[in-house]
Amino acid sequence: MSGKPKQRETEPNFEGAMDRLEKIVEQMESGKLPLEDLIVRYEEGMNLVKDFESTPEPATPRSVVDEPQNTNEEIRLF
Repeated sequence: MSGKPKQRETEPNFEGAMDRLEKIVEQMESGKLPLEDLIVRYEEGMNLVKDFESTPEPATPRSVVDEPQNTNEEIRLF
């Protein structure tokens, strides 16, 4: 065994979190869980979502988003 500590095993990656969220939704939609378990699953799912909401998404450069330009000025309404 190496002496290096394992990095962030408790913090899921995006794919792992999405898989867990899908399982939580399936369990909640099954109708087989008691209310207490539904609340626990809901809180777990919300915590997973919060972890990824705080991560900023890369900005899309304006030049990548091309909007069609109307070359005929007579038809342009706005």
